[in-house]
Amino acid sequence: MISKSRFFGNDIHAVPRMSLTVGVATILEAREIGELILRSLRQCASAKLTSFITVVLIITGQRKALALSKCIEEGVNHLWTVSAIQLHPWALVCCDKDATMELRVKTVEYFKSIEVMQDEVEQYQERERKKLAMNGNTNGATNGTS
Repeated sequence: MISKSRFFGNDIHAVPRMSLTVGVATILEAREIGELILRSLRQCASAKLTSFITVVLIITGQRKALALSKCIEEGVNHLWTVSAIQLHPWALVCCDKDATMELRVKTVEYFKSIEVMQDEVEQYQERERKKLAMNGNTNGATNGTS
């Protein structure tokens, strides 16, 4: 669980306790199920939309490097059914360094830059939350004594 938490903001409580291995057809159906759930949640005025139906694809090792390359660098192809993940609106592909051996350098650099940018955005958001919390406490204390 601890090793998997790196994919979930190092929050061990966010790591799923169970997972399910399914085929391509089931993954593509998850898209429709996810859209149905989202529509239902939006109809509930009090519902707070905090999560989405996500399909996670984990690719590890150099033996899977070609599959990863076909999955993300080329279009959807019946010869590489893993490429159908591109059709899912909330797909997440996790891989280790060995699995990236067949990828073009530009592809690897692109995804690394996204990861860096995400970290920067999260740090910025955290700073803003702290500022708001401090301003809220300061304003609350000032308003309470006036």
